[in-house]
Amino acid sequence: MSIMVSCTALPEDCQVLDVDTDNVEIVDLSTAPFFETVEFKSGYTIGHIDEAVISDTLALIKTSGNLMGFNIRTGAIVAKYSHRGRASEEYLTVWSVGLDSGLVFLYDINSKKIMYFTASGDLIKQVKVPETSGDAPFQDFIRLDDDRYIGKRVYGAGEVPELSVYDSEFRYLHDAGSMILRSGAHFDNPFFKNGRGEVFYYRYLLNDIYLVDGQTVRPIYRIDFGRSNIPRSKNFRDEMQIIEFVNERPGRYATFVSNIYDSPACFCFVYLMDGERRYAVYDKNSDRVLSYSFRNEDSVLSKVVTYNDKAYLFWQDMGGTVEMTVIPLEMLLCQRISGTCQN
Repeated sequence: MSIMVSCTALPEDCQVLDVDTDNVEIVDLSTAPFFETVEFKSGYTIGHIDEAVISDTLALIKTSGNLMGFNIRTGAIVAKYSHRGRASEEYLTVWSVGLDSGLVFLYDINSKKIMYFTASGDLIKQVKVPETSGDAPFQDFIRLDDDRYIGKRVYGAGEVPELSVYDSEFRYLHDAGSMILRSGAHFDNPFFKNGRGEVFYYRYLLNDIYLVDGQTVRPIYRIDFGRSNIPRSKNFRDEMQIIEFVNERPGRYATFVSNIYDSPACFCFVYLMDGERRYAVYDKNSDRVLSYSFRNEDSVLSKVVTYNDKAYLFWQDMGGTVEMTVIPLEMLLCQRISGTCQN
């Protein structure tokens, strides 16, 4: 199966974001004490962070086997959402997680059910993925403005549509757009909804960002890393082959655009370059992209999530400590990290 590359001939409203991977501001947070830092206290071994979700009061952390919620201001654990097992109120896998209509959800793709909790960990309901979705299963989803959902499909035989629409009970309705799924790889939740209710979607390892609704899928941003772009070759069968290609050429390509965020002032995303996780901010007023490389003593940057015009940086060290640094986007937009705004 070959890759179908959209946005090759750019529509007029597809904005190209030029990223200079050689022009990166290094921010050493160990010498920048004016940023808010919160240490998470769980009583559990948290493990490697696979995914993080932020709300006004809660920081959700997904690991390979757990989903935990922490107070966003104090770092105290609020809840551990169920646990692994085969009982009716347990899960086999923590797959896709997030917030939906004020509830925490956990999608167990193996048990084919979605569990909904209060922030404090009380199980409110479970929704079984209907058998009618069996020929169109999804691995990630997000609610549209009505009671429908749009989901990224699970890999299947033949040319499988990439995005499909489901009703409020997750019954398959129809496909959205004309993109063909390249594989069932899962690296992060590829959806984002901004304050205007618009839903964005990114394809793993391709640098086009799409605006999606119940019918149409159209490219709205293309991220251009210049000489660091992965070649857009139809010879790549799937994401795994692209990863193999990149790994054979270390330090050459910018990869894994993820954790996107859109607001009236900026568009933000994370990418990998030279073995490190970088944070990029596109300033819509100045039409320029600023890239940041964050350092924090002996800690490793596991995840960056943007919420409500703030960047939340999750750090982990060898001792198991997990900290979160909060940086207002206003400071990044005007490069005020050093204390003075550089216009």
